[in-house]
Amino acid sequence: MSQEQIVRARAIRRRRMRERQALIFGSLVAALGIVGLGAVAVYSSDTTLPFDGGFSYKEKPVDPVYPTACLPEGTKPVAYSKVKVNVYNASEDRTGLASAVSKGLRDRGFEIQEIGNSSEKRVGDAIVYGYKDLSRAYTLAAHFPSAALILDDDREERVVDVLIGQDFKALISEENVLLDSETPMIGRQNCTDLWELSEHVEPPEVEDAAEE
Repeated sequence: MSQEQIVRARAIRRRRMRERQALIFGSLVAALGIVGLGAVAVYSSDTTLPFDGGFSYKEKPVDPVYPTACLPEGTKPVAYSKVKVNVYNASEDRTGLASAVSKGLRDRGFEIQEIGNSSEKRVGDAIVYGYKDLSRAYTLAAHFPSAALILDDDREERVVDVLIGQDFKALISEENVLLDSETPMIGRQNCTDLWELSEHVEPPEVEDAAEE
């Protein structure tokens, strides 16, 4: 092979190499572009992945937050026998909660009225009471680890509802219930005066300051 042929062959080989490199580079750019567009589409929910078999992230529900009424100073626990209670299962899929809780409360002396299921579903427990029964609600709440106190201002019936939520574990053991018949109960932190929450409760009268 002459020198001229060798030079020509090298030139052809270099040209083909550049063409292959250009083809490979172009393919990579195109592939990256497709991946990028796909990612944007998935992020914006315009499309789904081919291996998406219907999986979706279900956000855990959160209970609504209601203001908690403060106990008037000096309020003592109500005798359990004087607290009428309706017990409702407010969980999504746990059976037998209302029956189990009502039995536990009855054994402690509470007067159980209705037992059933609640149309309102909850994660945590809640105690629903009328404006006349704040002390009864606090008395009952002492038997639950963290029950919300919800005022039903239109309730006239002297009965308190317990809604048992999905995360219910157990009643507080009787020896750990921090109630004493002769000791005033302690209101909850960040509470609101009942007269500010209820249309039926008048604010306390403020005595005029004595004139100097």
